[in-house]
Amino acid sequence: MTPVVDAFALASRCYSEGDLAHAEQHLWSILSKDANHPEALRLFGVIARQKGDLVQAIDYLNRSLICNRANAITWKNLGDAHFFAGNFRAGVAHYEQALLLQPNYAEAYNKMGIALDYLGDVEYAAIAFEAGLRVKADSPEIAYNFGTFLYKEGELDRAADYFRQALRLNPNYADASVSLAIVFKEQGLFDQAIAQFLEALKLQPDHALALYNLSELAAEGRYHFTPDQLQRIKDCLVSGHYSILERSHFGFALASVLNRNGSYDEAFRYYEQANNLKKRLLRENNKVFDIHAFQAFVDRIMAIHDQAYFERVRGWGIESELPVFIVGMPRSGSTLVEQILASHPRVFGAGEIGEIRKFVTRLAKAPKSWPFLPNQNAARDLATAYIKHIANLGKGAARVTIKALNNYVYLAEIATLFPYARIIHCRRDPLDVCLSCYFQNFEEMPFTCSLDDIGACYLAYERLMAHWCRVLPLEIHEVCYEELIHDQEIITRKLLAHCGLDWDERCLTFFNTRRVVRTASSVQVRKPVSSHAIGRWKQYRCHLDPLFKALGLPV
Repeated sequence: MTPVVDAFALASRCYSEGDLAHAEQHLWSILSKDANHPEALRLFGVIARQKGDLVQAIDYLNRSLICNRANAITWKNLGDAHFFAGNFRAGVAHYEQALLLQPNYAEAYNKMGIALDYLGDVEYAAIAFEAGLRVKADSPEIAYNFGTFLYKEGELDRAADYFRQALRLNPNYADASVSLAIVFKEQGLFDQAIAQFLEALKLQPDHALALYNLSELAAEGRYHFTPDQLQRIKDCLVSGHYSILERSHFGFALASVLNRNGSYDEAFRYYEQANNLKKRLLRENNKVFDIHAFQAFVDRIMAIHDQAYFERVRGWGIESELPVFIVGMPRSGSTLVEQILASHPRVFGAGEIGEIRKFVTRLAKAPKSWPFLPNQNAARDLATAYIKHIANLGKGAARVTIKALNNYVYLAEIATLFPYARIIHCRRDPLDVCLSCYFQNFEEMPFTCSLDDIGACYLAYERLMAHWCRVLPLEIHEVCYEELIHDQEIITRKLLAHCGLDWDERCLTFFNTRRVVRTASSVQVRKPVSSHAIGRWKQYRCHLDPLFKALGLPV
């Protein structure tokens, strides 16, 4: 073999062993002799991506393609670099080029499915995953990623099948084991969920997501950590061997257990640490919450959607009583309200099927500009498509509940599209609801990492809801969490009457209703109502000055 071939073989070996520094040394020796060596440039690009230098990675991979455009692996590697840079559309385009050169490239199909999912192209994402599995039916990674995709789309039974397939192909696949356990948990199969989480911990005793999910079950008395498990979580939290996200999971898990045990000061310390870790992760990913931008957004909503707006769009929507939109702040009792309604035989609880805006923009293939209802024809088309979508979910139900809480921002669009829809606004003591937001490990709500931001968001939300009560041409039915807990039957009767439904006793025993619940309260709603969470903020009063100030309350 030539010296260049020898050097590339050494570089490849070092790379496969994780020795990136020596791999780069060998690659430099190659490029010093042949600056256009396509494989050396490609591997340099792959290493640069792994090191987080995406600009350099894309540069090296483009240079490699100039030297050899017929290498499917390079096209796929370049797609990966664009994907990690957040340019998912460019990633898809490069995966397509890889597949044109190598139609049986299973990993390109796999990555294309993930990228298409990020783009919201659900139909083609599923096609890509299915194609990858046809090419490589023994791939546990593709089976797992397809299962994850189906889970996010709400197809839990199918998702579980693919998680099981991934585990059959790789019995040591801890992530697949945890994901299967989470499906069980959301289906209310708690014994199976706990057993599956424990199986995952046999494979990976420090699996952060498994331990965090077990802490949610422990918070409701369905699981008890051993002293050794709790010590392991504490050790993991202070260890430098775990990612920021994993350490955040450990912090929330510890805090949850300590809160249940009544160790409130220690619990708050861990909640604070977990949230600070999340804020750090958000900063690193350029996703820091901007309260001023959100307040300006609310101002704009109120300015655009006045009474004149509703006069102008009168008659744009369709006459369907099918949708029931449940809105409010997170942790305001909305999951409980939906569970009560879903216990009625004429109601289907669709859960968090997404903000109305996300559905409309995806359906319309429109840019993310806002407002997004240009004319009556477009509004009717979108409303018809949405009703068809939820009718398919409801399978003959007279009402379908939609519990995407952020829909409170888009009540003007909802009233325009569905002038006969029911709106239910869930309210709760602001101190309890804000503290509960801070204590919950939300994935997609960056404002919940700071008591200041939570309080400011709450005030903006209250201001917007007051505006809707003045101008919205739909009745907004309020359900107060505390009143529901104290007078369950009276409040439930009023709730059903608002939805145009007859009384049904099963709504009082909602905890016996078997259905998928995919929210932070998925464990809580399997039990009868309890007042234990009312006034919980009092146990943490000495830590809440920032929240009191943000809410404008005397400290």
